[in-house]
Amino acid sequence: QFFGIGNAPKLDAPERYDEAAFEVRQTLVIRAIDALRVGVNVHFLHGRIDGFDPNGLLANSGVRGLGTNTTFGAGPSVNWDTRNSPFWPSEGNLITGDATFYSEDIGSDFSFVRLTADARDYRTLWLGHVLASQVRYEATTGDTPFHQLALLGGTRNHRGWFQGSLRDAQAALIQFEYRAPIWWRLGATAFFSAGQTMASITDFDPRELRYAAGGGLRFRLNDEGVNVRIDFAFGGRFELYFQVGEAF
Repeated sequence: QFFGIGNAPKLDAPERYDEAAFEVRQTLVIRAIDALRVGVNVHFLHGRIDGFDPNGLLANSGVRGLGTNTTFGAGPSVNWDTRNSPFWPSEGNLITGDATFYSEDIGSDFSFVRLTADARDYRTLWLGHVLASQVRYEATTGDTPFHQLALLGGTRNHRGWFQGSLRDAQAALIQFEYRAPIWWRLGATAFFSAGQTMASITDFDPRELRYAAGGGLRFRLNDEGVNVRIDFAFGGRFELYFQVGEAF
């Protein structure tokens, strides 16, 4: 669904379109020093977007990327990981930075750059109760197709907003989650997030933040901490999620 470009989505009248795509997104890193890992990330997407109203919002919004097209890019990736578990961390940090360069010289139909910075912190408060927090910023510049713009919403980033309902050249997000054990393998969470999409960092305005909050239940599948989660969230509208693995 297409809700428009920007931080004021048309939630009451989204436009439907059809999308068929083959996508590969892979990051390969090696340990450098202590918790530091460096490597490369590769992204390939070949797809088709059609089925939209030729007189509607999507067709007349001036966006790139309609019809059949290919995006292909690669670039450096670096992360610092001191978490005590990749699945259910209770201590440590994960800080990640990626730059992906898409170019017509390597077969992409569009030339643009994506920069992503993501910082997460986990700390035990008492008796297995954990506070998790995340700050994320994503920016695109150049000839970016609309399906590769920075997005907020969905199962991981800004639950309570439909994925892609907030879409623009740049996106900023902060979210917190309180995780508590209940009994045996059962747990519960409560979370809150605030985010904004914008054409440029200079357009960021705290008064224009979009908020979401919710809660959920967890069932631990194994001793490594892999969970099945059910989350409900309120943001742009009510959303319900059933997933394996944590949002962040």
